[in-house]
Amino acid sequence: DFLWHAVWDGIFTLTSASKDSGGTTTTGHWSQDVSEETIAVLGHASVLVATALGMWVTIQRSAPVYGGVITWALSAVANEMKRRLQQKNRSNNTVGANLQRRLSQMGAILNGGTSIVMLILSILEKSKKVVD
Repeated sequence: DFLWHAVWDGIFTLTSASKDSGGTTTTGHWSQDVSEETIAVLGHASVLVATALGMWVTIQRSAPVYGGVITWALSAVANEMKRRLQQKNRSNNTVGANLQRRLSQMGAILNGGTSIVMLILSILEKSKKVVD
């Protein structure tokens, strides 16, 4: 049960984790003694998985809007990491925040590019059908 919660909450922890007065990392609905490095690794992994799956689904389903939603979400993560780093508030988990920001930015760029390509291909395919 702990592993499931760690993986599930790890997807969101870099934007919602904080430390209580005892030094325990608290995330949303549960609290465990989880290292900041573990949280960072889970956050990085979730961005990589979201990037890869977002691109794959966008291409397989010819769904540029899907890739656009992933682009928006990864941009939001990157923006939150930038905000955290600017605040330099030690009560926030900033371990791995710069790498998380860069991974999220790259994932947003890749998914945005994939969406644009799929949109162009969709338009070209529809215009070809109209001409035929």
